[in-house]
Amino acid sequence: MMQLHRRTAAFFQDQGKFREEFTRPLEETKAEVLSRLPADWRDEVEAHFATLPDRYFRHRGVTSIVRHMQLFHRFFERVAEPGSGSLIPVLGWEARPNEGYSLLEVAGWNRHHLLAKVAGALAARNLNILSADLYTRSDDLVLDIFRICTATFNPVTSPREIERIEKLLEQEFDIGEKEVNFRSLIEERIAPSITREEAPNFDIPQRVYLSNDDHESATVLEIQAQDRIGLLYDVFTILGKLDAEVLNARISTQAGAAIDRFYLVDSATEQKIFDRDRLSGIEHAIGACLKLSKTELSQV
Repeated sequence: MMQLHRRTAAFFQDQGKFREEFTRPLEETKAEVLSRLPADWRDEVEAHFATLPDRYFRHRGVTSIVRHMQLFHRFFERVAEPGSGSLIPVLGWEARPNEGYSLLEVAGWNRHHLLAKVAGALAARNLNILSADLYTRSDDLVLDIFRICTATFNPVTSPREIERIEKLLEQEFDIGEKEVNFRSLIEERIAPSITREEAPNFDIPQRVYLSNDDHESATVLEIQAQDRIGLLYDVFTILGKLDAEVLNARISTQAGAAIDRFYLVDSATEQKIFDRDRLSGIEHAIGACLKLSKTELSQV
């Protein structure tokens, strides 16, 4: 919804610029990106355009792509350094106070439980994930884009807060470091937010829905539930433990309701999950997380 609102506003502000930005041929977009970056980044740019899915380029203008190239370049510099730093993703932050959120962009290796750990670090600092776009490159790198805010619907601007989040992830991903207990941190740090100070004055129907008919190459998991700090951490952790890899997710939080759609494949085969027992296991594990009764669970 937020992305739709921004695009609609951009369209009415300057329709010509909007059409040029989002309908130009991909080669023209690549040429413009190259013109804004150092000449010796060409191979990185070519790899970026060759390995990301088409849907990424349908939703990103030149300015965003350039920013993502700079983020990946930081990661490649870290990989080239000696030591285990190459295992730690790099984070990019951009506060958008007029829109009430911060953009958090994560680039790194496609590691097991990456999404759960990022979600856990944010929840441990009592930050809300408003939406997320997840992109996996064919060279096993990922670009995850989160829109996050504080409990009072403000962007994250404190350098100390940003440093704390980055330290949590460095500790979690670095070799030899003690594993972070995100669940304990979430329980210790949780505080009321505007969306949870009072229960919504209407019922939010909660449901879990799984389907292999809604997407040609992924099993679709849809969740509708009352939002809470740590919800995405719990969901991503469950999926990781059940060997369900999240290829993409559309996460939306509106008026205290979390309405999320996840595109899943089997972690081993990278294919849809057809086994009925596994689907039932995912459904019931997510249902238990949402505290749904058996009668509230959908039929897979």
